[in-house]
Amino acid sequence: MTDAPQWALERTRELAAMWNDPGQGGAIARALAEAAKPKWLQIETAPMPEVGAPGYGARVLLAVDCGDGTVKGVRVGWWDGSGWEIDASYAKDLGYRVTHWMPLPAAPEVG
Repeated sequence: MTDAPQWALERTRELAAMWNDPGQGGAIARALAEAAKPKWLQIETAPMPEVGAPGYGARVLLAVDCGDGTVKGVRVGWWDGSGWEIDASYAKDLGYRVTHWMPLPAAPEVG
């Protein structure tokens, strides 16, 4: 048998029953799928490693604009230790305001 407390075994059975119930399981599966989707995060939360540190130069997606009322865009960029680089130039030098980021998706399989 197992050393798990009885309440834990009962809760596990309840959760398994919910998962296998088409009504409940569908909602749970949809919630899990939604939680797994990439989401835009505030730029302040982006990884900003020091020059030469692990992760330095890692590319991410950046949401940018040129100020209020301008068209927003998405660029691939990286933190160079002192600013966000986009298209081999500092974002600020190009007039971009970087507001959000998210990890790049995995590359597709080739074959």
